[in-house]
Amino acid sequence: MTDKYIYMTSNKKIMNPLYSSDKSDILSYHGEIDKIDFEYQETNYILLSKSLEPFNIKFNKIWYGKFTNSVNKIKTQFVAKTEDDSIYWQKYEGMAPGGCQNRLFIYGKEYKTTQWLKLSHLERQNIINQN
Repeated sequence: MTDKYIYMTSNKKIMNPLYSSDKSDILSYHGEIDKIDFEYQETNYILLSKSLEPFNIKFNKIWYGKFTNSVNKIKTQFVAKTEDDSIYWQKYEGMAPGGCQNRLFIYGKEYKTTQWLKLSHLERQNIINQN
């Protein structure tokens, strides 16, 4: 049985995308991130990875589910984490069209993925060094 939550800190958790079988009816995977084709999230994956390189932080594990939503469209959702467990990237898709989120949790604090990618190196460094 898959755990319901992924714990990012002792008091911060997010729903495991593999917990509900209807949200991974096509594919359910937990393991090394390099085994995943990010499809439409590939650009974000590359940009996020490059943004973390100067800090020697790398994504390594992923919980990944591919499913059919309420209007028979194939969607993917996932949570990826870094080797040091400091950063989690969540792409959430709801069963209804338009119900999605794309965000980072850095030491448990939430940032929109687009917000993080717009930051300068110095701004990113300040966030990472706060912990």
